[in-house]
Amino acid sequence: MTIHIAGGAPSTGSSLLRSMMNAHSRFISGPETYLFAHPRLYEGWSGSKHLLMAKGLRGLKNETPFRLNGAVLDKSWYGWDKETLRRLIHDSTSFPAFCEGYFGRALDREGGTHVVEKSPVNAYCFRNFLNHFPSGRVIHCIRDPYDATASMLGRGHGIVSAVSAYLFQTAFGLAAQGHPRYSEVRYELLVQQPDDTLRKLMKDFGEPFETGMIQARDEPDAEATRLPGWTYDETQAPGTESVGRFERLEGSVRDDLIYTFHALRFKQEWVDRYTLPAADMKGLCHALGYPWRERSPGASTFDPRAEQFKLLWGRAIRFYPNSLRNYPFTLQHHL
Repeated sequence: MTIHIAGGAPSTGSSLLRSMMNAHSRFISGPETYLFAHPRLYEGWSGSKHLLMAKGLRGLKNETPFRLNGAVLDKSWYGWDKETLRRLIHDSTSFPAFCEGYFGRALDREGGTHVVEKSPVNAYCFRNFLNHFPSGRVIHCIRDPYDATASMLGRGHGIVSAVSAYLFQTAFGLAAQGHPRYSEVRYELLVQQPDDTLRKLMKDFGEPFETGMIQARDEPDAEATRLPGWTYDETQAPGTESVGRFERLEGSVRDDLIYTFHALRFKQEWVDRYTLPAADMKGLCHALGYPWRERSPGASTFDPRAEQFKLLWGRAIRFYPNSLRNYPFTLQHHL
């Protein structure tokens, strides 16, 4: 068994990619577990594993904008219940050993040699994973930041929430770029040129491309494959309906999103501490090769401070590590 992970900002095509990978005869890729998004599990398994299934204030938390306690592991697709999971956690002497035990049941049932766990928040820990899983690959899902954040708005995110999620996950994901076991999949190419894109990805894995990956796929045991705000089901054959989604927003919403792209940035101490390749959305656009949209002065009256304040205090009252003074982002108020 070889374990790999996929991730990126929300709405960058990771769910579509997961379904395609699961259609390959040598891969399995099931529901999201959020298992790989906690640095403490990689770096201090013995002292942290007892928190893996804890909820509430005791739950294992991380620094991402995504509010998350522990992992969601008692899912029927993987073949575990809470009691057997507790025994596996107790008996596992390392994080990789636990993962092999956990994913082993599904792999035995489905067949194959590769496991791909897809949770968007995985991008936060790409570098931890590569250090602790010497055969595993990471797949970074990337999409035009304007389209991705527009899609997040359709799923109910606020503007600051959407831009924060994209900036955080994409910057951390790109920090692993250049590693020999790092792969990128661009959403636009995945839906417009799925054959070529997946052939290239399978070459990274040393496995053959299979045509069933780009056909409509039946996943009767999978979780919901079409979330609110999505334009099509992830098990359909690839379609291009979501490309250019930003341009279909109302003009005032586009202006507010552009304003927030200009206003939000990482605090410099975060950039230095984690050696991030970009501090703001403009830097990410340049690094990824996507166009940067300049702001029209006066086009937006949106003030992102109220939403950021709500997000910040929502984390503080739940004792997340990056709240109040440790919050990763700052806003420029007078553009």
